[in-house]
Amino acid sequence: MMPSTLMHSSVVQREVVEKPRTDWSVDSDEDSEGSTDLGTDDPEDDCSWSSSSSSSLPWARIVGFADEVPNGVLQEVIEIESFKEFTKFTAADKAQQEQEWCEKLLEEIDDGDGGIACLKGVVVELAVSACGYEVVQRAFEIARGEDQASLLSEMRGNIRHLAKSLYGAEVLQTCLELMRPATVSFIATELVGCAAKVACSEPGHAVLCRILEYMPVKLTAPLLDELTMSVPDLCRNPYAIQVVSHLMDYTSPHHQLRTCRMITMYEKVLNNNRLAIPLVRKAQLSLQTNGT
Repeated sequence: MMPSTLMHSSVVQREVVEKPRTDWSVDSDEDSEGSTDLGTDDPEDDCSWSSSSSSSLPWARIVGFADEVPNGVLQEVIEIESFKEFTKFTAADKAQQEQEWCEKLLEEIDDGDGGIACLKGVVVELAVSACGYEVVQRAFEIARGEDQASLLSEMRGNIRHLAKSLYGAEVLQTCLELMRPATVSFIATELVGCAAKVACSEPGHAVLCRILEYMPVKLTAPLLDELTMSVPDLCRNPYAIQVVSHLMDYTSPHHQLRTCRMITMYEKVLNNNRLAIPLVRKAQLSLQTNGT
């Protein structure tokens, strides 16, 4: 872009409006037909000029500045759309730095003496990272009392986000396997409202299976009700069929019976889907065994 010289005696005022990538220079001493005087002493005129003129001029972006020093001169304007070409850091550099950071965190955690504190504020970020999720898992393995509560507090409100990530799902499964059900009951609670969608995903279905395996029905009833209502659709998904199978194996007799009846109710439709056929047979056998 060619340098522009703009003379202003007014107090500082700055307006930025969009301008295309085209060379443009303005001589503040020349007036032409249809042009607007840039050398006004009224700050309000500067603002009104930028907003009113931009729509009528032949370009889409105009960058205008009022110098901060009275009677100062703006010598040159350089427009840079991206700093990408100027940075020396590549994706590989970033990955290497992240790997080294996570290795250092693991060392601090294993050393004890307050090592868990180094994860404060970054638990969720690490949990969805290929390098960091193992750090969080290790922290949960050794955390006790206040340290454990601190880690869990950062995860609250982020369970759906974690359940969408392969790495985050691994962390959630670790929590469900290691901790008392009442302590991690919020994991099941936060999945209510999107249970069917979570069940149909690769990372999410694994989290739901661990919930059904490790948590009592009294802590998961709303989640179970939502899943059983969606059974006919879940039977057609390669991931969700494992959740349906867990509903028949790990839940209360009430929810098991309800799941089996939902499957047999849609038996004709489900038999047309090869994924669902084993579940149909399992449901039929369960109902026959229980005499219902």
